[in-house]
Amino acid sequence: MKGQDETSLAHERNENYLGAAKVMLSDIQFDPPLPRNISQKKLDRLKSIFYDKDCDRLNINNRIPGVISSEVFRVAIQSHGLTGNDLKHTSSDNLPTLRFATEQLKALHGRHRIQVASEFLFPGDKWWVVDLYSDRYGTL
Repeated sequence: MKGQDETSLAHERNENYLGAAKVMLSDIQFDPPLPRNISQKKLDRLKSIFYDKDCDRLNINNRIPGVISSEVFRVAIQSHGLTGNDLKHTSSDNLPTLRFATEQLKALHGRHRIQVASEFLFPGDKWWVVDLYSDRYGTL
């Protein structure tokens, strides 16, 4: 039964996957909002990694999953002259930067990364790669 549940979840994630984009840290929202539910131990560990090895924002393993409405996604990509497939088939080196208004993009996890990145990154360079998922079926 567990294998079927995992397969079903993976299928739903793939079906709702919209693509990846660079997103300004200020556009990434959490529920509850930062800085709640933050572990100082995790923050300290990430700070050490960021300062010793860099934050490696383009590494696929460091992406943060986020949920947006289909309408918000459509508007965001159209404003950049992109199509839905552009975000699915772009290499990490060429990801577009998308902007979202407050409460439009909900991150599912990654609070600690975003908190440390907001302190670590230079002004004007405060973005992270987010894997975008449609919220059409609710929170993934």
